[in-house]
Formats: sequence, structure tokens, C-alpha cells
Amino acid sequence: MLSVYAQSTQFIEVPVSNAQGINPTGDVVKFAFLGPYTNVATANEAVPTAGTTYYAGAWQSTTSPYVATCLVGPGAGVVALTTGTYLVIVKITDSPEVPCLFSGPMVVS
Repeated sequence: MLSVYAQSTQFIEVPVSNAQGINPTGDVVKFAFLGPYTNVATANEAVPTAGTTYYAGAWQSTTSPYVATCLVGPGAGVVALTTGTYLVIVKITDSPEVPCLFSGPMVVS
């Protein structure tokens, strides 16, 4: 489980894999942070909706294992997160697929 401080500006890294062995790094990658929730169990039950806000991400690696990143935090981050537990979702825009992938919970303290 990821854990960061609310005052920290840092990259959140999420490994991305697929059963077909396709390189996704040519696709647009975005992150959603659903929450904040009071605990991990509640965050894990969160579901992205049509109104979910996604933030720009980037690919850290262009070869397997593929790693998507998003800069989070006050100042230079694409989003500043308050204290709580979030569910991290990674959305990859391809054609015809646009998967929203469950990455897991992240605690911001």
C-alpha cells in the first residue's frame, strides 16, 4: 500500500501489465484519486464513475515492466491531496479499449 505525506510533492508510481504483452506507453495515461475515505476498506469499495476527475500521468518506462507515474502534492503536483485514504485508479486511453485499472489504496497523512 502506498503512503505519502500531504506536504510532500512526489511521483506516485504504478506498475501496469497486460496479458497480451502489448506495450501501452504510446497511450495516454491518467490517474484518479477517489476519496478521501476514513479507512482502507472503504477506499477499496470506491468505484470510478462518469464524473470521476482524472489527472495527467506519464510513462516512466517504455519497456516492460511498464510504470505509469503522476506527480502529486502541493506546488508542482497535478493534484494536492488532503489527509485520508484514497483509491488510486489508472486510466489508459487506447483504441478500442479504455481500461480503468484498480491500483489499490494510498494513505495520505
